[in-house]
Amino acid sequence: QEASEGSVRTFRGGNCTEKWFDQVVDHFSWKSAAGAQGGAEEGTWKQRYFFCDDHWSKAANGVRGPIFFYCGNEANVEGYVSATGLMWENAAEFGALLVFAEHRYYGESLPLGEASHTPYGLRFLSHEQALADYATLLRTLTLPLPAPSPRVIAFGGAWFRFKYPHIISGAIAASAPVLAFEGLTPAYDFESYWAT
Repeated sequence: QEASEGSVRTFRGGNCTEKWFDQVVDHFSWKSAAGAQGGAEEGTWKQRYFFCDDHWSKAANGVRGPIFFYCGNEANVEGYVSATGLMWENAAEFGALLVFAEHRYYGESLPLGEASHTPYGLRFLSHEQALADYATLLRTLTLPLPAPSPRVIAFGGAWFRFKYPHIISGAIAASAPVLAFEGLTPAYDFESYWAT
């Protein structure tokens, strides 16, 4: 997989490079895993993300600061690069790299191009596919780094931490009742979740 670079853009907290990553359409198809050629589900698409390294630094021992990773949600990611204050406010103190990934099917990250929003195309829109996108992107970003790899903190990524604990060291949840499933003992209390 390969990342291609776009332009450097200035957002409220600093400069970011718009980048594109070759992502598979279907992470869970045996054809994708085998690298088979054929229909859309075996193909790749370009996932957009922003790479903001103004504050990324090395400690005295040579280890890089953490990666603050924004798990893109259901909108164009540019709005979140501009408005996610918590990440920007803490980047300098932690010497962090900021990565803002765009969720598949939103903004400019369309797995099947113009066919993405057709009934056929929407079959690849799931949280499982989106989380696998993020895991693949992060593995590709961190593998070439010298050991030990930097810690990755997900913002808005409680599910991501739950599903990929070997990639995500911690998560700051946005609004994630992660344990809100029927049949839990004790039962989940929806009223107390929404109470302020």
